[in-house]
Amino acid sequence: MEKSNIVIIGGAFAGMMTGLALARKGHSVTVLDWDPGQLPKKTDDLFEQWNRIGCPQTKHAHAFLARVHNEIRDNEPELLQALLDHGAEELTFLEMVGESNADYSTEQGDEDLTSLACRRILFDWVLRNYLLEKELVEIKSGQKVVGLLSELASASLDAPQGISRIVGVQAEQEDGSIIEIPADFVIDASGRTSKLPTWLGPHVQIPVSEESEDSGIIYCSRWYKLKQGQPKPSNEMIILGALGYVAYGVFPSDNNIFAVILASSKADDEMRCILRTPGFETVSTHIPKIWEWINPEVSDPISQTWGMANLNNTRRNLIVDGEPIVLGIATVGDSGTHLNPTTGRGCTLAAITAYGFADIYADNNNVYDIAMAYDQFTESEIIPWYELQLQEDRASIQASELSAARRKARAAGEKLSTRGSNAMADMRKNMMAVVKSDVFLLRRFMRMMMMLDKPADVMNDPELLMRAMKLAQENQQSKQEPMGPRRSEMMEIIQNSGAST
Repeated sequence: MEKSNIVIIGGAFAGMMTGLALARKGHSVTVLDWDPGQLPKKTDDLFEQWNRIGCPQTKHAHAFLARVHNEIRDNEPELLQALLDHGAEELTFLEMVGESNADYSTEQGDEDLTSLACRRILFDWVLRNYLLEKELVEIKSGQKVVGLLSELASASLDAPQGISRIVGVQAEQEDGSIIEIPADFVIDASGRTSKLPTWLGPHVQIPVSEESEDSGIIYCSRWYKLKQGQPKPSNEMIILGALGYVAYGVFPSDNNIFAVILASSKADDEMRCILRTPGFETVSTHIPKIWEWINPEVSDPISQTWGMANLNNTRRNLIVDGEPIVLGIATVGDSGTHLNPTTGRGCTLAAITAYGFADIYADNNNVYDIAMAYDQFTESEIIPWYELQLQEDRASIQASELSAARRKARAAGEKLSTRGSNAMADMRKNMMAVVKSDVFLLRRFMRMMMMLDKPADVMNDPELLMRAMKLAQENQQSKQEPMGPRRSEMMEIIQNSGAST
């Protein structure tokens, strides 16, 4: 496509990454951001002074997986250096394996297994300053998109008869006035709460295809900073684990800052206490893998506890029955497909769609071909992760329901059959603990976790799965140190601490 005037709705990670990728292709890009534009001067003030009302997830833990790290490394090395200069860290596969592991020998591709430890709010801050300093895109703050502009698509496009082409947006200014902003193409990067179906309503004959399924969880984050001169308790990329009733993670980040996350079933009323700081701290301090990081001799809390609920796995599609319902607009990141955020794949999926769309836009000559090519790209590169997440969350919901039924039966003095329970689900939840002792398995599973290989590359490899299951069985037969209290023990701890109120 020749040089175009492109308008992007949304000034968070997905919108800025898409703007960067398109600007490097020679296009004129305008990013419309709902939030005010005042940027803090110092990174120490980001949580307190940069109020991202339109992007509340910036305060939560994020994982910048190897796939997104490598996209930036290969396409925008100066941006990567800017992130490192502001305290972000590269975490390599060698660090995760451990230099003392006798079974480790370097293989081609290990250099690609490098993730980026960085707060999401710091990444957004560095990225925005980078775009502004290099004058790559125009960012207009305080712009709330309220509608779209369209015209009848040209008959020469070989598109369905009567289809509309989006040619701009309507935006509400901070003073309440509405302006029209024309565009050759519009990108919706407004995130998981996108109003795209509403915006498109007057312009389409067929509504946006949307499917959504509850992830079944609540989760929360709190940030800490290592004390002066205190080394990290471990060099693992991400520390993950599950106790059945609660899942947890420690996310090393920039400038000796790290996040702890806790997640639980939304149906478990007693565990909702983790959404408040007293409950969060009580549970965290009794999980050994977390305690070694948040011990007051090791670190200090630097934020309140931030919770998130009403989390779905959602897919929106502008192609229905093999044909686009509208032309001249596309979704990137969460506005098109968003997942349970505890997997840490959101920013990586946003970067994949940002660079993928930029390449497709450059390689096709009209908006109909762009729509069809981008749909094929999404089916290949994004939907496998969506389908994997649906499977994992359905299994977790089933496991939570079974656990709740067992508790109810015990309280009533009854026995509940455990036939068909979820040994495989438990193994999957603690997969990193299972495979960590086997470098071959660790490398293969990490390539999937870091989104370098697709789920089918691992899940359809019988030799790999048999090896993992054999190792899991050996681990179950050997004496393992408990990963944390049983649920009944944790409930007693919470009750005694007063955190349940």
